[in-house]
Amino acid sequence: MAVVLYFFADPESDRVRSDLRLLAAQQPALKEQSATILGISPAKQPALKQLQRDLELPFPLLTDDRKFSLAYGVGTDSEETEAEPALMLVDRRQRIAWQANPATSVDEALAELEKVLAGLPSPISNYPRSVINRLVTRFVS
Repeated sequence: MAVVLYFFADPESDRVRSDLRLLAAQQPALKEQSATILGISPAKQPALKQLQRDLELPFPLLTDDRKFSLAYGVGTDSEETEAEPALMLVDRRQRIAWQANPATSVDEALAELEKVLAGLPSPISNYPRSVINRLVTRFVS
């Protein structure tokens, strides 16, 4: 299974909320292509839980102390600097298969992402064995 990572900073941002709605609308199509979505933010869990409830998101939002984001080349380690949202596709082999960093338009990025997913080989297993799974323990329900 491939994993679509959406990195964002401010859960109150209109841009972020719009992007998350677009991702939620595309979730069924991505699932058909054996991809799942994870939202990742340095925001605190209560804020992310509230955002997930408000937008009725069908995918988890995970809190990150910025180490994970920095490891993927997103943002800075300064809490004063707001990073632009970024989208990445981690393939079944745990490699970054595609990225839009920063994601200027999630709509356009999703179209490109679907092309990349269409070209990925069939999953060997239904279980994603990647570093992303370690973050699921921080799952925001």
